Order: sequence, then structure tokens, then C-alpha cells
Amino acid sequence: MFTCVRSQALKDNVLYLDDEGLINGTSRATRFMDEVYPHALAGRILVIGDDGRGGDKDCTLSVGEVKALVKHVCDILPSEAPF
Repeated sequence: MFTCVRSQALKDNVLYLDDEGLINGTSRATRFMDEVYPHALAGRILVIGDDGRGGDKDCTLSVGEVKALVKHVCDILPSEAPF
């Protein structure tokens, strides 16, 4: 399962997030600028270009442009709930 994030800030690119990130032991979350996505995302993120016809193409964002869209990366603390 994946979450797809589309935004004008991403131009003609899409973020794909592995929805099993927390289950698989991800220890960090990424918070993008609100124009991209308003909540922290935990898991591996892949940025792929979108050709607008249901297919993909090379990503048109540079590494610097993607970094500029990131508000911060934070550690996810383990739950203290007893089992």
C-alpha cells in the first residue's frame, strides 16, 4: 500500500510513501511544507515524475528543490504503552 501526494508545489511530480513505514520500524518522520502535505509522513518516500497521462517520467525536481520542500525530519519515539 502506498500513499500518493500530489501538490502544485511538487509541480509535475508525485510523492509515494510506503504505508507500512511504522510497521517496518521506521524511526524518522518527514514533515514537508504545508503546501505539499500538512502532516508528518513516516516511511520511505519516493519522488517520481508524472507524465499527466497515467504514466511516469523522470523526476523534474533537483535534490535541492526537494530539500527546500522539507520543513524538518524528526525522530519517532517508541510508544510507552504496556503490552
